[in-house]
Amino acid sequence: MLIINYLTKGRFNCISKTMSKIDLTYIVDDDEIILYLAEKLIRKTNFCDRLEKFSNGWKALDRLKFSIQVGENIPNLILFDLNMPEMNGWNFIEELNQITQAQNIPTFIFTSSIDPMDIEKSYEYENVLGYIPKPLTTMKLDKMLRLMDGDNLINNGRLRYFNYKDMFSRGVI
Repeated sequence: MLIINYLTKGRFNCISKTMSKIDLTYIVDDDEIILYLAEKLIRKTNFCDRLEKFSNGWKALDRLKFSIQVGENIPNLILFDLNMPEMNGWNFIEELNQITQAQNIPTFIFTSSIDPMDIEKSYEYENVLGYIPKPLTTMKLDKMLRLMDGDNLINNGRLRYFNYKDMFSRGVI
């Protein structure tokens, strides 16, 4: 069970009673403002101990391969955008899944796209636990933690949103 504690001075803390805290999170997005805002929220909520940001998928994959090669910790979670130059999100997840040690890393698509075809395509990847429309919120971080912790009571074990009205009614946007 997850609890979001409201601390003094308007600060939040994401706390899990059943799951250890996330050590390392990767965020892959070509938008520097999105990366900045996501980092601020993740740090404010104590979502993870360490955060690494990447402006494209190649950089994230290179960093991951290096970490594996030298025996560093690999991320416990990866958030990635679909619409990026150089390497889009679909190419990124395909390349990620070619790395044996990375195939079980929970990932979430973190995008501005609400295209139903993109949402449906996300179901082709076992390690994609959800489809998170931008912007990132405390509620979305909480849902990600719950899904990673095996809470199958929310949306049949995945974050699934079909259209704008559905996302709005569920408080996602």
